[in-house]
Amino acid sequence: MNLEKSWKITITYLNAARRKLPEEMVFLEAKAAEKDFNEYLKHNELELAMNALDDMGLLSNAPDEFWFDLELAASNMGLLVEAKRFNRIRDT
Repeated sequence: MNLEKSWKITITYLNAARRKLPEEMVFLEAKAAEKDFNEYLKHNELELAMNALDDMGLLSNAPDEFWFDLELAASNMGLLVEAKRFNRIRDT
């Protein structure tokens, strides 16, 4: 698969996951993670953007659908350890 196409797919999953989180993140840590997420996405640092979303999800008790989108993003990037961890979080 073309690298740019893969990036677009990953970005789609990351944005879908973000939309599943509360619009207003009340924790300071979550606000910092959201700022980082947007900055990483802007610079195509997709793994770092995923890590920021991971932090936001843990802080906000994210729904299973959020973790599924992160699992898809991680799988698309070839990050199988992270994909399995997101799957385990979703299954608990």
